[in-house]
Amino acid sequence: MHVMHLIDSGGLYGAEQVLLGLVRYCNQHDTKATIVSVGDTGVPEKALELAAKNAGLPLICLRMKNGLNLSGARKIIELAKSEQADLLHSHGYKFNILMGLIPTRWRLPCITTVHGYVHSPVGSRMWCYEWLDRKMLSRLEQVVFVSEQTLAHPRVKNLGLAHSQVIANGLDTSTRLTLDTELESGAIKDFVGATNKLIVAVGRLSREKGFDTLLKAFADVYRNDTGCRILIVGEGGKRAELESLIAEQGLKDVVMLPGFCKQVSLLLQQAKLFVMPSLTEGLPMALLEAMAVGVPIIASEVGAIPQVLDKGRCGKLVPAANVSELTKSMQLLLADSEEAALLGECGRERQQRHYSVDAMGTAYLRLYRNMVRGN
Repeated sequence: MHVMHLIDSGGLYGAEQVLLGLVRYCNQHDTKATIVSVGDTGVPEKALELAAKNAGLPLICLRMKNGLNLSGARKIIELAKSEQADLLHSHGYKFNILMGLIPTRWRLPCITTVHGYVHSPVGSRMWCYEWLDRKMLSRLEQVVFVSEQTLAHPRVKNLGLAHSQVIANGLDTSTRLTLDTELESGAIKDFVGATNKLIVAVGRLSREKGFDTLLKAFADVYRNDTGCRILIVGEGGKRAELESLIAEQGLKDVVMLPGFCKQVSLLLQQAKLFVMPSLTEGLPMALLEAMAVGVPIIASEVGAIPQVLDKGRCGKLVPAANVSELTKSMQLLLADSEEAALLGECGRERQQRHYSVDAMGTAYLRLYRNMVRGN
């Protein structure tokens, strides 16, 4: 059996981590899986492509015109047939739309994983794509949601999807860095070494990640504990706004936005707290990675986060966009090392039991085989 995974990646974030772990697992369990990484014409090598190459995973890089490119869709279908693929697995709205627009008799069976939804402004170009994406889901053979909460999202619960199920994301810990690994960046190394109260957050620098709330809460924490530092790992369109907020709050020396960092696991191992202040989430991989390391977690009560953290037993839950509650939780765990350690250990055990790449990979392989037999 051969499954081709379709993705147009904008970085190396949660969906990309899921994909890398799943492809590695499949190829280790008698199922060929290939990443087809698509980008606009002229786009250089992507972070996902480099990561796949370094991991020795099957990879095909395609560049084609952006937008509703039906000729590009036909090119993908021809490629899949020439590679003797049995299934297509979409990881994003672009391929949901393109494969949904192609009649089923002209393409291979297609499964999609819905990793989550953002709240794009009504009437914007992205909002239109998201609307069309939802309309196309019913035309695909299988739709996988990463959590019950994602399946129950107001944007999808009324679609009446006949072929859908939930498969939780799983973390592939086989490539995590170890404690004795040196940080590559001298600037990050110096910043981390200057404190024993490092707070780490990870995600795209975008509105839905809620980093403005985190910075406002951290400003309150820092006024009472000047030994704290915060590192927000990721890149995105809100960088300038966040940098302005950092300057406005007088935090330029104690907040660092290093951009994309390959050594997130190592940073988490040295963190006192991991904070996820998101406004919306599916089942975030950064959360699972923090759990695997055993760092105490504070996270917004959105998406699958309450389920993953066992209703607060494995991490502090706070209302989204609530500066005062986030401030209180950060102050509490920074001051109470015993409770923080208990939360961290609980999170580590829960990730290993319920959110491993083995559990995720087994579920997807079962689905793939059922689809091939049914086809």
